[in-house]
Amino acid sequence: MDFEEHIGKLDKEGKVSPSEAEQLRAALRESVAEDEAIKLQLRERNSSKRRRRLLTFTSALAILATLGVLALFVLLSTNNETSKELTPELSGDVSQIIQALETKLRKPGTHRDYRLLAEAYQKRFEESGNNSDLSAALAADSRAKRLWKKQHKEGVMVKSGVLFGGLFIILIAAGVGLVIALPYNGLAKKDEMVDARWAQVETVLQRRLDLIPNLVETVKGYASHEKETFLAVTEARAKMLSALSAAGKSGPSSAEEVKSLGVAEKGLSSALSRLFAVVEQYPQVKASSNFLALQDQLEGTENRISVERHRYNDSVKDYNSGLRTFPSNVVGSLFDFEPRAYFESRLGAEDAVTVEFGN
Repeated sequence: MDFEEHIGKLDKEGKVSPSEAEQLRAALRESVAEDEAIKLQLRERNSSKRRRRLLTFTSALAILATLGVLALFVLLSTNNETSKELTPELSGDVSQIIQALETKLRKPGTHRDYRLLAEAYQKRFEESGNNSDLSAALAADSRAKRLWKKQHKEGVMVKSGVLFGGLFIILIAAGVGLVIALPYNGLAKKDEMVDARWAQVETVLQRRLDLIPNLVETVKGYASHEKETFLAVTEARAKMLSALSAAGKSGPSSAEEVKSLGVAEKGLSSALSRLFAVVEQYPQVKASSNFLALQDQLEGTENRISVERHRYNDSVKDYNSGLRTFPSNVVGSLFDFEPRAYFESRLGAEDAVTVEFGN
């Protein structure tokens, strides 16, 4: 049973005094306020967790992109030493240099070693005129060129691998960033839109609640004996206020809150219909300028509620649809985006609450 309704029942049956009933209602409002504070705290905690996860993903992508850029920078700033043709300087006894190089080249050497050996044979040929030294120089030079081509090719392949690897890392980081950022931003905007739409709904609902006491007092001035009807409207207003407070600033977040709002809306609509039925019996009330002004304001507010409810539900539909489509559903799961609840005006119905105004 609804607590507000239960308190009203206890008050009617005389089981509690009016002051005790008011104390119970105050305690109920305090409890609702505490629930709202808890909801806001949980929502803020969820938003904080979402921001931390986004920061983690962003940092990881930034590190990947940085590694790719560094790889490219190192590649472009490193001198291609294998492509340089070095002219070694020979000093000392040429024959000893040749002997040392030949001993070294019994194991695999580099093109620089063979180039140095060719220069050494060439120098000794110039000194001795021995044709065998010239042949050895030509052979060593040929070997140096073959090794240079091989090492140059290997160097190009290594650099190409580093280049494509760096570009691949950057592209992966950019791709993942887009895949995450676009759906995330879309869901965040839609979530904010739902909050904004609910704020409009809350405003017009509160405006209706603010108009009701003046309306009741105006009718009471002409039909003070209709106490049961006035009490019913007051209690229905209190239930609606309680349900609205429970929904909080971000709108209904559970099936229970939606049901509570629906029940409160239906009860308030019924109570207002009874009030206007009473007004029909009192022509002097209908002729009152104050009543007519309030009636016009209330009727405009009811229409506005219907419009804002429709807009809110459209925003919820758009947001929830985003949570069910790929890749938004993956991003929504990663960052704890929760589905939002529709604000249905009546249980099992989609039409707006209507209040029949007297003519």
